Amino acid sequence: MVYPSLNKYAIDPGRPIRISIWNGTVILFGAVVTDADKTLAGLRAVSVPGAGKVFNNIQVG
Repeated sequence: MVYPSLNKYAIDPGRPIRISIWNGTVILFGAVVTDADKTLAGLRAVSVPGAGKVFNNIQVG
């Protein structure tokens, strides 16, 4: 599924969402513009097959 609201973070090197994975644990880093974008990124991470815990450390601002 495509989420256009998150595409801007994929193409803007100044505001990327970084993803780290360790033994099935997903850690999200970076900064987004809205709380909704942070929540959506977390929901996307949880939906990845094999993902265990997800720590959403994305900053809003």
